Amino acid sequence: MRGLACPEFGLAETPSSTVSSLENISKLDPQNCLGGLFVCGTPLSPGAAEDAILSWLITLPDAMDPARAAAVLGRMPPFAQADHGETGRLATLLREIAQYPAEKLSAGRRRRTRI
Repeated sequence: MRGLACPEFGLAETPSSTVSSLENISKLDPQNCLGGLFVCGTPLSPGAAEDAILSWLITLPDAMDPARAAAVLGRMPPFAQADHGETGRLATLLREIAQYPAEKLSAGRRRRTRI
């Protein structure tokens, strides 16, 4: 997650339990945009969660449904345990994204015929 919310820290400085959790989510967070928020040793600036979510959405593979990925990530540590600050905000945003899978979004789109 270098360069977004915590540029000075890499995964090498994380506790082993956090590293193993982050390794398990690499397919759903390929650029470590979200997991990187949990490895910072300093307080995160306001808006870091939103920045990370936007970066994550942009880097997801086209075939991956963001809502389904968010639902899975939201149940995994460290996301499920986040409850305050920017990491808590990130967990909230993941829950919100999970409420709108592709099927639900496409069902609301209907073509209008022009008269």
